[in-house]
Amino acid sequence: MSHRSATQPALQRYLVPSRDLPAGHSIAADDLGAIGLDLPAELGVLPAELADDVTGRVLRHGVAALDLLRPGDLLESGRFNGPGQLEVALDLPAARALAGSVGVGDRVDVLVTDPSAVGTTTLTRATVVAVDGDEASGIGTTSNARVRLSVSDPTTAELLVDAAVRSELTLALPAPSDERPAS
Repeated sequence: MSHRSATQPALQRYLVPSRDLPAGHSIAADDLGAIGLDLPAELGVLPAELADDVTGRVLRHGVAALDLLRPGDLLESGRFNGPGQLEVALDLPAARALAGSVGVGDRVDVLVTDPSAVGTTTLTRATVVAVDGDEASGIGTTSNARVRLSVSDPTTAELLVDAAVRSELTLALPAPSDERPAS
């Protein structure tokens, strides 16, 4: 292999940052470069042809210039696009989580019902970041879903967590034309 490396150009080009980039940085096209290397596929580094897919993604942690980029260096597309955003995970019964009806990117209203009070109120509107269903099934099991929601500030995150502990939460899917901003 070393003889081939010395006599032939590298077989594959891989993405590298063109300069040191901090955690939380949204990658722009000029942040990326490519380096030609002959590497085994199991290293899991990102090929240069994925540059357009990487542009706009947010770094999970800081990376140094010329480090090979890996999928784990990047957050999923669409996460943390605005300043001050936080994610909150809620474990909800599948029916109250709209299991099967909501997906990543959907905006939902979070309704709260206090069992010791009368009525239900809308706590906030949030963006769904992930939905994971409980795979357990059978006699005596209940179906749950873990829904990760993105909210715009720590106060809203605190309200959601408090309500999840003290009350019953239900997600509601508003009509697409209802453009109330997410919190």
